[in-house]
Amino acid sequence: MTFEFPRLGASMMAARKAAFSAQVRPGPFDHSWFAAQDLRVTAEDLHKARTTLVDSIVDRLATYPDGTGAGYCLLNGLAAQMPVEAVRELSVTLFTEVWSQYRFRCDRIAQDRDFYMVKTLSADGKIPVGLYGSPWSFKTPHADRNGVLFVHVYGPHVGFNGGEVLLIDALAYTQSHGFTFDEVMTWSDDPGDQKPVLRTRHVEAALEGYGRQFGQLTPDAILFVNNGPEGLLHGATELQIGDESTFSRTLHRVVVRERALASAV
Repeated sequence: MTFEFPRLGASMMAARKAAFSAQVRPGPFDHSWFAAQDLRVTAEDLHKARTTLVDSIVDRLATYPDGTGAGYCLLNGLAAQMPVEAVRELSVTLFTEVWSQYRFRCDRIAQDRDFYMVKTLSADGKIPVGLYGSPWSFKTPHADRNGVLFVHVYGPHVGFNGGEVLLIDALAYTQSHGFTFDEVMTWSDDPGDQKPVLRTRHVEAALEGYGRQFGQLTPDAILFVNNGPEGLLHGATELQIGDESTFSRTLHRVVVRERALASAV
């Protein structure tokens, strides 16, 4: 079954739940393939082969029924080429091009829909609760309520262990095991609008067989993720702060949202 791409907000949540009841993955899950969605970026990629790079990112982001990708793309090899601020700026520039191409490919998104981008730079432990529902970005695997695609640049990091970024294809996990949405997912207890969250008892098995744990991503990398109704869950492992006086972990994020529902997270 192919769903019309939902209006974000309440209908996005309904579409996420409906996707768990449909055959939204065309074949058996290939874990080795899922874990191999990295692109090591060279100076030539950023200049002479820019169109090819953008196409390669979109190929990886577009999941069934919009494409055959895994739902994410990790660019790495950037630290040797540019400072942190330049990596963040590059993520914005590339994301703008990626979204344009992704939307062109996704026939379900009508051209009269009005989307725009939100850019934030936040410090973990100090994030306004109204922004993401928590002062921390380290969370149980979940999908954001309102957003189609997003891009993250993590770090720099100081003074902690854990907090390793992870992605899970919960739809493939559910489909393979014959689970329902309610058996696998629950709803967040964040203030404001709720998000779908993977139940704790499923996290280990879903991550081991249908996900990827990246470790502590740094400004050497840019992570693009499909957060649409057939996209991936994202989260991180538990954080252990060694020295609160020196602890620092920043997250640069850009997300595409629909203007009519810009207040939804």
